[in-house]
Amino acid sequence: MKIRPYQPEDAGRMEDIFLRAVRKIGREFYSAEQVAAWSGPRVSAERLDGLYSDGRVTFIATDREDRAIAFSDHAADGHIDMLYCDPAFARQGVATALLEAVESNARSVGIDRLFTEASEAAKPVFRKAGFLILRRRELNVDGVSIHNWAMEKRLA
Repeated sequence: MKIRPYQPEDAGRMEDIFLRAVRKIGREFYSAEQVAAWSGPRVSAERLDGLYSDGRVTFIATDREDRAIAFSDHAADGHIDMLYCDPAFARQGVATALLEAVESNARSVGIDRLFTEASEAAKPVFRKAGFLILRRRELNVDGVSIHNWAMEKRLA
């Protein structure tokens, strides 16, 4: 596995990783209705490319053929919007390695706090990386109630 910066040609694979992760890993923690709402049309290769071309720092974990297997990011304010791993590579330390890259980069540019809204699936990865749970968040996504966790890690 290698971790490298995002490239626009990664967007299609990232869409696939997102959908596969939500639909496979997400169903271990959420109902079918919640998974369907979470994996709805808001995420597409075009949206991801636009999102990751806005100046945020985005890392891609790749396999030996440089094929994306996971991705994560952070904005200038320390917000981590996404952390998704292809289910075929889940629970193998890939997400942990991505978070280490995110944290290292954040520290190098003077960010003193990382924060996120973690799913039930991602919460253990963030906790292992030293993030603290601030509160449970209740959301309404396309008319479906779903929750996640506000979490943060102080770097300073």
